[in-house]
Amino acid sequence: MAHLSVNLPERVEIGAVRVNTQDGLEIVRQDNLRTVRNSRVDVEPRRWEVSLPTVNVEGDTADYDAVRSLWLDSERGLHTFNFADFIEGDTCKVRFASELTITASAGHLRHVDTFTLEECDE
Repeated sequence: MAHLSVNLPERVEIGAVRVNTQDGLEIVRQDNLRTVRNSRVDVEPRRWEVSLPTVNVEGDTADYDAVRSLWLDSERGLHTFNFADFIEGDTCKVRFASELTITASAGHLRHVDTFTLEECDE
């Protein structure tokens, strides 16, 4: 695996939705119907849901092209790349954690459906 020293366009990074998951939280319901909660990890990797507006392929497609290009350059999520987390105020290594799907609602319109990025410490 390699790390690509590139970022998504800033407009895409700013619009990303930070997801605070509960992946490491174990919830056990006891016989008395009370629950016991236990965290199995100290720090969970950060995650973002990213969505782009629909673009007209006959016009400005810079963000659309950048996402598609990074998807291919990262070999569909095999390699990491840089991502600016504006909530924390830092840059971290991420990879695509979901498939990249593109919808063509009309012959000249394209939409990159919501995709997930996940922080990697590798």
